[in-house]
Amino acid sequence: MRQACLLCDNSSLDVRTGCLIVLDGVVIGEGWNCVCDEGSCFYVEGGCICEGGDCTSDLSDLFLEDSSGSTGSINSVDFGKVLHAEVVALKKADSLGIPIGGFTAYVTRFPCEECAVNLVEAGISGLFYMSDHFSSGNAARPIFEKIGLEVVQIPEETVWHLLLK
Repeated sequence: MRQACLLCDNSSLDVRTGCLIVLDGVVIGEGWNCVCDEGSCFYVEGGCICEGGDCTSDLSDLFLEDSSGSTGSINSVDFGKVLHAEVVALKKADSLGIPIGGFTAYVTRFPCEECAVNLVEAGISGLFYMSDHFSSGNAARPIFEKIGLEVVQIPEETVWHLLLK
């Protein structure tokens, strides 16, 4: 979880989120949230994760289809398109060309509904998170409950406790 927290330092957004995708004890994807524009996009081997290397292109290919055939959507905000940390980490893991089903995600903030769908469709088997930015209720929680996913909160003081001693 500490490694996911450190990824937050790469984000320039007010609400910073980091995510690690771990398979069999090995980090296979990492990401942090950012505005997808020239110079601040994420890169995987072979180029930008945005379609065609164009950071202003349609980013819908970054979302996995759910069982109904619908896809999530990138949040459009006044200053551009925001890539969520979970989506970036999944895309990086997927770029390895290996099956990623059965992975564990470590996320600094509880995922939003769209990211929850993406994580489930990609084959998540465990979720650890640090804080719940959406403390007034989160539509993602029932998505995880529906598949019986173990979701564990690791409090921030626990994450950093050993470093402070």
